Amino acid sequence: MQPWRCHVVAGKERVRLVERVAARFAQGSLPEDSGEFSVYPSRETLKKPENAALRSRRLKLGIDMYMKLGVQRGDSDGQLRALKRNYEFFGAPIGIIVTVDKAVDKNGWGHVGCFLQTLCLLCEERGLATCLQEAWSQVEPEVVEMLGIDTTREAVWCGVALGFADPAAPVNSLETERAPVSEFASFRGGGFDELCLSKL
Repeated sequence: MQPWRCHVVAGKERVRLVERVAARFAQGSLPEDSGEFSVYPSRETLKKPENAALRSRRLKLGIDMYMKLGVQRGDSDGQLRALKRNYEFFGAPIGIIVTVDKAVDKNGWGHVGCFLQTLCLLCEERGLATCLQEAWSQVEPEVVEMLGIDTTREAVWCGVALGFADPAAPVNSLETERAPVSEFASFRGGGFDELCLSKL
């Protein structure tokens, strides 16, 4: 059903959107979940023992990323500066705001995720770089106003920064740790060696 829409901005339109969100920060208003969905699990959810792995992965990624950005733990001003870069598309010349049709449920959102991954891989194939940015859903009022999005039909999911990679930027050297396959997959039956799954 292709339940997605891409609102692509460049040039003056990109600048207008970035400036509109910057005005929100200037007024002291911080991003927050729109109510359509939560970008991240709540602190209460992450405190539950059964979510310890999610909590530790998120914490490690945050620490590692901020260290690459030169932001120390406890440096709230530095963290805010880093957060604001999301809403500048990290300097990329093209920004894409991706919305999901509200007519679909979780399965449809999965389809949009597959579309996004394909988009990123096709860009990479052509020498372009992308960065998926869930942060844009947290400034939905500004995005909706600037782009004329019909919120009776569309939910703002994320942004995509599209441009060229900067290999010299320290944050781009970050390699996130991944859980071993044994933590998220189980294998039953046989024939896996023949399919090279033992190499995973």
